Amino acid sequence: IEELLPVKLFAPEKIQKRLNVAVQLVLDKSASMKNEDRLEFAKAAAKEAIKALKDDDYIGVVAFDQQPFHLVEIGRVGTQRRKAMERIDLLYPNLTTRMLAALKLAKRDLEGVKAGRKHMIILTDGKIPSAVDDAPYYLQLVREMRLLGISVSTFLVGSEGEPLLKELADVGGGAFY
Repeated sequence: IEELLPVKLFAPEKIQKRLNVAVQLVLDKSASMKNEDRLEFAKAAAKEAIKALKDDDYIGVVAFDQQPFHLVEIGRVGTQRRKAMERIDLLYPNLTTRMLAALKLAKRDLEGVKAGRKHMIILTDGKIPSAVDDAPYYLQLVREMRLLGISVSTFLVGSEGEPLLKELADVGGGAFY
């Protein structure tokens, strides 16, 4: 047919468009994070993750000790990058570790974002007093996130972390660092 037509036919070019990413950092600032400068290492890792994102991606930061709070509300990296870097630098270790509420808050934020990929990164020393008793709740929450298309990775700062962090990453379809 091409020979009969007065035009040349070309196969359409496929333009591979990158899916935007939503990353919610969950950053432990409990008192145990002051040991061996763990909070400083976690803050450095968080800032490197933010640097790696493109301006049209999304970033949010939930920090926690006894209570979770939005350090940076989830939004476009292009408008949140500087604020996130500055606020992460202001964190200091204090109080005890209660991580479950922080994960729930971060999950709720990610659910509301329109992004091609959604990922939660937990940065902690793994010193979670209720980890053994609450492990089923953590795992159930991560399973729910997977059903919503949210993957979970964990970043252990220190050497004596809970086995729960590796299990959360495995169930969450992410990586354990």
